[in-house]
Amino acid sequence: MTTEIASKYAVGLIAENENQILAHVSRGLCLFLETCGYKTDLIDLMKPDGLTKLEDSLQKRPTFVFSYAGICASLQNTKEESLWEARKIPFVSLWFDHPAYNYRQHQADTSYVLNVYHVRDHLEVREKYLPCRNRTLLLSQTLGRRIFKNPRPNEQRIDEILFLKTGDEPARYEKEWRTYPEKLKTLLFDLADLAIKNRNINLTAAAAQLFEAASASRENPDLFFGVVQDVDRYVRAWRSDKMARALLKHPAVFIGRGWDYLDTARSPAKVLPPSEGKDSIRLLSEYRLCANVNPLWRDGYHERIGYGILSGAIVLTDKTEKADRLFQDMPHYRGFEWEDDLEDVIREGFVLMGKDEDYRSLGEKKVSETLLATYENMIEKIEKAIAPKERA
Repeated sequence: MTTEIASKYAVGLIAENENQILAHVSRGLCLFLETCGYKTDLIDLMKPDGLTKLEDSLQKRPTFVFSYAGICASLQNTKEESLWEARKIPFVSLWFDHPAYNYRQHQADTSYVLNVYHVRDHLEVREKYLPCRNRTLLLSQTLGRRIFKNPRPNEQRIDEILFLKTGDEPARYEKEWRTYPEKLKTLLFDLADLAIKNRNINLTAAAAQLFEAASASRENPDLFFGVVQDVDRYVRAWRSDKMARALLKHPAVFIGRGWDYLDTARSPAKVLPPSEGKDSIRLLSEYRLCANVNPLWRDGYHERIGYGILSGAIVLTDKTEKADRLFQDMPHYRGFEWEDDLEDVIREGFVLMGKDEDYRSLGEKKVSETLLATYENMIEKIEKAIAPKERA
């Protein structure tokens, strides 16, 4: 048996994160790369031998190194040079969260770093507000093909509402903001008010306008992106809290930490501990009804929507422009506006649950036609983007 490295070789880097979801998607990408002719290694940098394994892998001259969430995008050598530029090895950084959460990693200032965005909103922030030499690429969101090995038929599914979500009390943000200096407090509350009222808001652009109107300097990126990040987190908390309070009146299962602040003692709903990301996703095929809330974006949709549709679960979710374009023709997709009465939305979900329709077959057909096909040319686009060319 030969031990030679394949002509195509990719190295993935992971570190500890919430529910191990980034490790899960990194393993999935490695498996897909292998179907495209790559040899792969996945290195856990949190392990004692992580850095040693990284150095060993770089000696083999990988085609590219990748990570999710910017892990090691800004890694430097002992001369404080970009490691990727010094080694002439392309680094691919894949992103799902808003750039405000880790803005410095989006600014790894070398043309050997490629930022891959799956949400156009985030690409626009990088290009307008975080100028630097690295490259950018927008790829459609993708879903794994084989995550549901043995999905349950409808008659065997659990007749409760599944809510896979970490709890986060919005009131704690408001309490903290009230202790801030007046100008900063006003910026936060005003931006949050705009974001709650408009699901299609460009949050960074709106923050920039409020800073200008208040004669507040944007020269300190920690302050500017800190405001954007705090409001983004607040809106996520506000949305999840509103959905959770509506679900407390119904037989629902919350899976995630952070719900201690809610009074569930007299509720038909129950709260269970969090599970790893891969296991949480598979739960979508065990329940007939799934509730979801999205982050604040226009061009994205949470993976729970795509995987829920694929598994045949009825999905109750706040709307995004992207989700509506993809799924509004699906009978088991119920998109709502935050002005809607969530009691009506949940009631409609139970009505859909009572219908004898094969949602799973419809979901598999839709996802295969619209999403899985984008997986096929994903690697080709990355290879083209990192191909040697004149670099700045």
